[in-house]
Amino acid sequence: MVPLASRIRRRIVRAIYAQQDSGRSRSILSFRRRLPASVASSRCPEIPRVRLMTYDYVTIERTEPVATVTFDRKKNLNAFDSKLILELTDVARHFQEDLDVRALVLTGSRNYFSAGADLEDLGTHNALGDVARRESFYRGERLCEA
Repeated sequence: MVPLASRIRRRIVRAIYAQQDSGRSRSILSFRRRLPASVASSRCPEIPRVRLMTYDYVTIERTEPVATVTFDRKKNLNAFDSKLILELTDVARHFQEDLDVRALVLTGSRNYFSAGADLEDLGTHNALGDVARRESFYRGERLCEA
């Protein structure tokens, strides 16, 4: 059975294409704004809450409809390493499915956002095999897609 969130997403995409074909274009955001009200109606069952896993570098604060994701790598000025990228990708994918959150704020801890890529972590990529090295380089791209 297809999860309810996937079925709802398919209906939204079909509605967007139908409106574009008929000449009436409407943004995806306007459909997402109206969606939580229809999900909360008595005719539609409620989507079960998925519990987020615990993270080493990421903390999440939810005040609906906004979620704030803070990442903190104390010793490295919030530099991005492989583990932080995987954690942020997991968080982004979780909030893709969460219809109650309309905005996601990504922030670094303390007085700075990030120092960029962790050069020590990049140095370990040379010791990896070709397949593992390619996999690690595509992690950043998957984070942006999520």
